[in-house]
Amino acid sequence: MIDSDSSRMYLGDDFARATEASIRRSAIGRLPQLDELAAAVTLLLRPEAAFITAQTLMVDGGLTLASPWAE
Repeated sequence: MIDSDSSRMYLGDDFARATEASIRRSAIGRLPQLDELAAAVTLLLRPEAAFITAQTLMVDGGLTLASPWAE
């Protein structure tokens, strides 16, 4: 989750609660910055990344490491 207009619109009144839950579950304890997400895209666009294929790059600060039931 990122703090964006679309996140705020989609989540509506639940935005603050969802943000806090994401921060608590994240291994690094914060939401991503837009430039951090862009850096992952930039990495994959570099010629040196040409041999990277069929991979899923999770850029989520460790959120997927947490239990889905962690609150």
